[in-house]
Amino acid sequence: VYLAAAEGAEPEVAARCRRLAAHELLVSGHVVEGRRLLDEVLAEIGDYNPRTIGAAKRWLAWLWLRTLVRGTHFTPRRTPDAPSIDHLRLDVYRTASLGLGMVEVIAGGAFQARALLVALRLGDRRRVTYALAYHAMYLGSSGVRVGLARRAVARAAELARACESQFLVAWARAAEGIVEFFAGRYAYAISCLSEAEVALRERSVGTAAEINHVRVFIVMALRRPTAPLTRHMIAAGQVGFSGLFVHLTGGRIETHFHIFGSLAFLAFYRDWRVLITASIVTAADHVARGLIDPMSIYGVALPTLA
Repeated sequence: VYLAAAEGAEPEVAARCRRLAAHELLVSGHVVEGRRLLDEVLAEIGDYNPRTIGAAKRWLAWLWLRTLVRGTHFTPRRTPDAPSIDHLRLDVYRTASLGLGMVEVIAGGAFQARALLVALRLGDRRRVTYALAYHAMYLGSSGVRVGLARRAVARAAELARACESQFLVAWARAAEGIVEFFAGRYAYAISCLSEAEVALRERSVGTAAEINHVRVFIVMALRRPTAPLTRHMIAAGQVGFSGLFVHLTGGRIETHFHIFGSLAFLAFYRDWRVLITASIVTAADHVARGLIDPMSIYGVALPTLA
């Protein structure tokens, strides 16, 4: 629908429609199509997405350094209701952050850092609050910047109360829960996230992507962090992502090493049954896809033993 609406529309309207289409594709799991469309929209606003992991890491490190040096101070301004290129950039960065956050964390974090810098330059208190809370989530996900993340959350919560926005208060609360999740305070994280999920669901509209983002952190690992079933679910999910990466890279041999890395990571549970679960899921994935779509697992259409 959005792509159909983009055809024949004015350039700015067409760009917004394509951005919305990319958003829906990314958050619904259609990563390849969403990335392609997102790249087109980024090109239209004079931006880009790093092509390699190394470039993305350097980009993220530079942006985080800029935000650290600059700080979160800004001059409050009333931004015009008419859309501008910076407003469009913020919308595109939101799409990239929400859509890539679970599959390309580094790129997602970099886009969110850019969103924060643009929002601070605009001086719109509401946009700064949203961007700062989301930036705190990415800081917390690093595991070593929890202190910075907590300060960002506190600042976002202060701004949200000043805005008198129930959505922004809930989003800041969600940021607090996610940061505490990465800090290992699961019980407190559950409390924050559950409160935020209810507020986002009942007191705001048009926030389905944010609600789903919060719900990801409320599932098994939070509800039952020490239960045996949680370990096996995480094991299956971890090697499931390995299978996804193998598929996305066309069955490259190098990507298969992600499976071995995942097994090493899962070994920290010190529970041999978890490794059995991961191995069974991996074997089943290889057998099933080897029969249905060999190209996605082996990189060739008809694998042979010769």
